[in-house]
Amino acid sequence: MNQLVQMSLVGFPLWVPNIVHRQLLINEEFHRDMFQTVANVMRPPSVKVEGTRHTEIFMMDHFHLVDIFHGHGSLKCRKMPSGCIIQGASNGVSRVTWIEHVEVEDQGVHPLGKPIVDSFLAFGAERWLAVLARQLERDPKTRRDILKLAEKMVWDVKAIGEVQEIVRITNGHEVDNCVSLSQVISSNANTRPDDELLVLEECITDPTSSCLIYARMDA
Repeated sequence: MNQLVQMSLVGFPLWVPNIVHRQLLINEEFHRDMFQTVANVMRPPSVKVEGTRHTEIFMMDHFHLVDIFHGHGSLKCRKMPSGCIIQGASNGVSRVTWIEHVEVEDQGVHPLGKPIVDSFLAFGAERWLAVLARQLERDPKTRRDILKLAEKMVWDVKAIGEVQEIVRITNGHEVDNCVSLSQVISSNANTRPDDELLVLEECITDPTSSCLIYARMDA
């Protein structure tokens, strides 16, 4: 824990700005000297060390942030001192610094995904804070409603007809971040209203990625 706190407070030369990826990357040689750690000479050639740090301000007090972290399981991977430092302010705002320092195996990554992994956008500190920000934008009631809908999803959407949006739940301050429930109106005149297809769709955009997830939902 002491090492993590020091890593959150120290700047250059422990953390070096990377202009290309716009992230703070760890200087592994300086890290070894600073904390008197021994280099792992037995580390396989395919394994490399990555370290990133990112800080964001959240409009939530630190007590609620800690509760949210307790509600999520820890990630399974080989990590060196990593984690987040939460600093609370009197006005209910929290400053979160995330440090991700890991040994990664970069073999077996598909060529299409390797540039994303190498740029630290997939598993770097900025990515985890973006995920946290998206979770905080969902109030507890909305989260429960979305999970209830997600439990009914079956992945196989094949339909022809007009699509009508029934309901939309905005997710955060971004207008395009939302969960919507749509109905596919079949062009077949013999189709009963009860047989119309329902589709659950979620649009997600954050500073590191964008994705569209959709699935058929059983009535």
